[in-house]
Amino acid sequence: MRRAAVPLAFLAITGCSEASFVERPEAKEGIAAAAPIIVAVEQYRAGYGSYPPSMDTVPIQSGIRKHANSKGIRYVALNHVNGYTVSFDFPVPPLRPQCTYGKLENQSKPSDWQCTGK
Repeated sequence: MRRAAVPLAFLAITGCSEASFVERPEAKEGIAAAAPIIVAVEQYRAGYGSYPPSMDTVPIQSGIRKHANSKGIRYVALNHVNGYTVSFDFPVPPLRPQCTYGKLENQSKPSDWQCTGK
């Protein structure tokens, strides 16, 4: 899927570039809220040999789950490649950047957080 280019007017007005989305406070809050989810997913994998099939099966405390849900954190199991993604959106009018973190079975380490405008 091809994403739309960031309008130049947006960049000029806000002083943002796509690379700087990950540095915004909203992105940092989302990344912090997602951290316990990622830890729990990796612990589940270590114990069961596969990733949890859904966010509901990620073994975390209800308070952590509620906080992650309030930040719009999404977990998606990628069963066809034995991996997962964790992502969230945040508003930066006129865009809604999305931040994504992922791990595939054949990767020695997870990807870094990537935040892009859409």
